[in-house]
Amino acid sequence: MRNYSQQLLLFLISAVCFSCTNKELTRKELLSYVQNEDHGLKKVIDGKDGFKIEAYVLKKELLLNYVNRKKSSFDGDSLSYFMLSFSNKGREALGQTVDFDRYAQLVSNLSFNAKQYCVLTSRGDTADLVNSYFMNTYGTGASNNLLIVFKKMEKYSDLELIVSEIGFGEGDKKFLFKKRDIERFNSIKVTD
Repeated sequence: MRNYSQQLLLFLISAVCFSCTNKELTRKELLSYVQNEDHGLKKVIDGKDGFKIEAYVLKKELLLNYVNRKKSSFDGDSLSYFMLSFSNKGREALGQTVDFDRYAQLVSNLSFNAKQYCVLTSRGDTADLVNSYFMNTYGTGASNNLLIVFKKMEKYSDLELIVSEIGFGEGDKKFLFKKRDIERFNSIKVTD
């Protein structure tokens, strides 16, 4: 009986140690990991009349596919990356805006004014937005995507991404990301 208990204890210790080691995933696997809401890196808010806004935590390894594949453009040690996705009934939300003045204002807000609308906080501290990137695909995509880049907080608890009314008429939105989910994600190594 004692030998069985020792083997069981050794198995449990091994399982705990194995589960704590860093995972290795390909970029494709990492993207699937992010899109799985169970991992806490994707948040979705359904608005009125089919409008949807999604927020994702990203890593620089995923961005290399998104923004010109230039590694030198991204300093992963000092920056935090998020993607906002705006859609309406499975299509780009921006492309469904009929009024030209409203469309032009939305393009301006998404392209040049993200700093006015996007804030990252943790326990009252605010991270500086250092860059944003909006690519207008003129109605050819499933959503409009806005990459927002913040200076990484050295000490933080859970992170709250606040998106003020940007022009879609949906009001302010808040996305809460748990520290443990972000740390688990950051420990994953990309193999390709």
